[in-house]
Amino acid sequence: MSTIVNAAPDARRPLVHLPAGTLPVVAVVTSYLTTDDWLVAFALAVLLAGWRLLRPQRGTPVLAVAFTYQWMQAASGMFYFHLTGRQLTPMREVDWRPEVVVALVALLALAAGLHAGVRLVRGERARGMRESALTSRQLLIIYVLATLTSYMFLELTTSFEAFEGLYQGAVFFAFARIAVLYLVFRRLLQPPVHLGLFAVLVLFEISIGITGYFASFREVIVVAALAVLEVFDTRRLSHWMICAVLGSALVVTGLAWTGIKSEYRAAYDADAALSTSRSEKLDLVGRLASRWLAQGSAAVAATTDAAFDRLWQVYYPALALHRVPRRVAHSNGAFLWNAIVHVLTPRFFFEDKSALLSDSDKVRRYAGVNVAGAERNTSIAFGYVAESYVDFGLPFMYLPIFLWGMVAGLAYQWGWRLFVHRDVATGALSTVFWLGLYLFERSWDRSLGVSITTALFVGGAALVLDRLLVELEAMNARAGAARTG
Repeated sequence: MSTIVNAAPDARRPLVHLPAGTLPVVAVVTSYLTTDDWLVAFALAVLLAGWRLLRPQRGTPVLAVAFTYQWMQAASGMFYFHLTGRQLTPMREVDWRPEVVVALVALLALAAGLHAGVRLVRGERARGMRESALTSRQLLIIYVLATLTSYMFLELTTSFEAFEGLYQGAVFFAFARIAVLYLVFRRLLQPPVHLGLFAVLVLFEISIGITGYFASFREVIVVAALAVLEVFDTRRLSHWMICAVLGSALVVTGLAWTGIKSEYRAAYDADAALSTSRSEKLDLVGRLASRWLAQGSAAVAATTDAAFDRLWQVYYPALALHRVPRRVAHSNGAFLWNAIVHVLTPRFFFEDKSALLSDSDKVRRYAGVNVAGAERNTSIAFGYVAESYVDFGLPFMYLPIFLWGMVAGLAYQWGWRLFVHRDVATGALSTVFWLGLYLFERSWDRSLGVSITTALFVGGAALVLDRLLVELEAMNARAGAARTG
């Protein structure tokens, strides 16, 4: 039977009692003293400020985690250099420091907007929320069905031309499956805790995710980490160990994928049978990973450089910052306005609407680099922060970013008021807002489009499920009352 619970303050206490703000100040000062670089200290201060602003009142810290991933895309290269002494491509080829400052201030604006939006709306329903909507058995059945349906749909759309038009639908089935997976992880970490099953499921999901054309193991590890962070207690060593293992898994799988993905995709494209055999793909991944490791430390170091080059998204924004408005004029809000119009005029109703300028074309024009584009079935973007700079310049570029954060914060907090069952709400909102907010490199039109579409499809489906469960519970209650009466 579902139980009613009301929001309560977090009773967990830190390991050491120090005056408020002491540890962040010590960390920032130490980072400056050890690196002799004020920008490193500023970056760490921004990260800590974001965590402070986005500390969750309930549920998972999904807003803080999405903010942290964006921060990594803006600042990780500096920390990598100071830890290893190895320079990444932006350090050798562009004036990257001004761009990092611009990006970090933009992330502060985003965090401040999210914080303001969350504070403007009272969270949860006035009558409290029901903790559990589904039994463990029901949740397991839904997970199995969602997994089979999602991967069957994806195989159809990628293997048969007749189904290619349904690819976008397959993507959102995959998003919905992530929400279900999160609920399973969450259930395994609720008392009684099943750490063994949790570990087995994480390994199983990583093995599935790493055999796709676009590896999806990152989302698996992130939702597992979100489930851990929801129950995280600083006094429990096991929680620290789980977080350390998940972090290590993210690094190791990320490096391995960077080292093998070119060969893997070439084999995937060349062998039609491989694309339909999960076991053969897993075997290929294993062989390629073994070959990559056998190349020695120099190859691993080069792969690590490449991975951090891919993560640190400042190269093209730095070029745009130098080029605009010296050589190319600001676009006066065109990127943001066109993105809003594009999202609000779906092609289903507006068949003749014009196509947006591609991300690669934006980079070519405003960064001055002839990057690959649609002619090679790819797209290179410099992200919403760079687009905001091209649109409005300094300092006005930060206003739309703050407003975007505030709207997202309002939507997140308002979402809690719509749901009756806490587990359904947590799964849906964590998935929607992670997918909508975690990418620094995503353009305005993609950010708005993904956020709205996932909210409608994943959030809408979860809301229907939530209401259906309410009706089923009411029917069971009436049936029980009739029997006892």
